[in-house]
Amino acid sequence: MRIYPVIMCGGAGTRLWPVSVQAHPKQFHRLVTDKTVFQDTVLRLKGEDFAPPVIISNQRYAGLVREQLAEIGVEPGAVILEPMARNTAAV
Repeated sequence: MRIYPVIMCGGAGTRLWPVSVQAHPKQFHRLVTDKTVFQDTVLRLKGEDFAPPVIISNQRYAGLVREQLAEIGVEPGAVILEPMARNTAAV
């Protein structure tokens, strides 16, 4: 059985202020390892049991998502971008 991971990373990360700001939220910072929180999450879901991850984020973070995926050599299954924050991938 294959696992189809969905990673939600569109939040502004305001509770980690002043490190995390709306333009560069906590998931895109290197806090614990030499990788960002987002990159560590993606790498945990790599292997033959996993399909390429679907990434859900805010449109303003599209560049960060693509840049950070490229840094770790991961091609996503899809990148879904919300035009505005609606909390927890609301449609």
